[in-house]
Amino acid sequence: MKILDDIWSSVIGNAKVRVNDPFIGTFIASWVVCNWNHLALLLWGEGNASQRISDFHRYLTESNPFELNAVFSIPLILSVFYLFALPWLSLIVNSLQRKANGKLHQQAVDVDLSKVLQQENLNKIKLRSNPDKQFLEQSVQLDIDRKKEILEQTKQRTVRVKAKALEATAKAAEAQSKVNILQLEESKRKKQSELEQQRFRISSAENRSTLASHRFPSAYFFMSLIEESTSQDGIKLSLSATSKIVASIFGYKDFDSLVEDEKFNNTTLSKVKYIFYSPDILAKKLDDVISIEESPDENLTSDLLFDHIRSIFDDLPYKLTTFGDLEEISMEFIENNKYSLLEHESLSGPIAESDTVFEEVNIEEARTSSFENGFNSVIHASASGHHRRESDVAGREISISVEVRSNLQVGKYALGDFTIEKVKAKLNDYYEEDHIES
Repeated sequence: MKILDDIWSSVIGNAKVRVNDPFIGTFIASWVVCNWNHLALLLWGEGNASQRISDFHRYLTESNPFELNAVFSIPLILSVFYLFALPWLSLIVNSLQRKANGKLHQQAVDVDLSKVLQQENLNKIKLRSNPDKQFLEQSVQLDIDRKKEILEQTKQRTVRVKAKALEATAKAAEAQSKVNILQLEESKRKKQSELEQQRFRISSAENRSTLASHRFPSAYFFMSLIEESTSQDGIKLSLSATSKIVASIFGYKDFDSLVEDEKFNNTTLSKVKYIFYSPDILAKKLDDVISIEESPDENLTSDLLFDHIRSIFDDLPYKLTTFGDLEEISMEFIENNKYSLLEHESLSGPIAESDTVFEEVNIEEARTSSFENGFNSVIHASASGHHRRESDVAGREISISVEVRSNLQVGKYALGDFTIEKVKAKLNDYYEEDHIES
């Protein structure tokens, strides 16, 4: 009997494993649902057991399992739908419900927040309307002090505006005076004789020659550096090629335009800090130089020339930069001077109105940048701190927009130091800050 018990336990165990399997269990349940009528006739139908079993067997054997019927196809379709499609439908329904529940929760939070703010305003009005409370006198005094401080800031701003207007008027008068002097000199020159005009032309030619003689050493310095660097790799460049490379670096059309530019001299070059380049544009110009040079050296490529240019500028006081490098440098410039922004006149009004002692200035990101007659970037920042009278209470925040610029010094690509051009500030509302914190 122990052997029979073991066999029965093995059969029952295997049956449980098969039934617990996701697909087999689902298929069996689907098959029972689709064939319940035949199972009912098998168990409780008319006739004896042999006849009912014979009818049920004939139903199973005579039905084609590959046709759309309840023997195999329909239970299989129901099983596949239950196992694979139904979970995805449930996931979609749950996602839609979660989004709707989130909006309902946000609506309830907004209603509670509105009630709290209204109750806070009501409490303030009650306190102010009570003559026995000293808070009314203090609140009125605070309002008076705040208005006085804003009025004082407005007066100071008006004085600064008037001073700038007077300075602009003086500069305009000086410029007009210079224009009048130039007009008089032009009138005198027109009245000169042909001999004086000839002498002037000779003097002008001599002057241009003198200026060119002052500018050429600066250009020749870069040409000699390029020639010396390439010669170390055994590459010989002509004087025309090195001059075109120098003109391309500084953004000139050709070397003659560089020599004729009065700004290209040692005095102006001493103000240059960054040399901007676009990889695509510079590579094309270097390819043009190589094609005109027609050097038999196969190693002479635009990449090789660019490597030599970059190595030369590593030892010079100028930094070779791309557009992305200039954005990073402008961000570093504002980061190093961020606390000086609090002293700018555009922040005086918001600071006075905020009743806040500002301690932190956070530089966020560069929103817009452009290169047009120089590099210009608009950087966004924010300032925060604690309440002026209660150090443990957070104060209000100020949103700051800073425009920095690096002006052209020579050619189209040589830039000077970064300077702050404009600063705009906006005091954030209490409701915006509370909403952000929540």
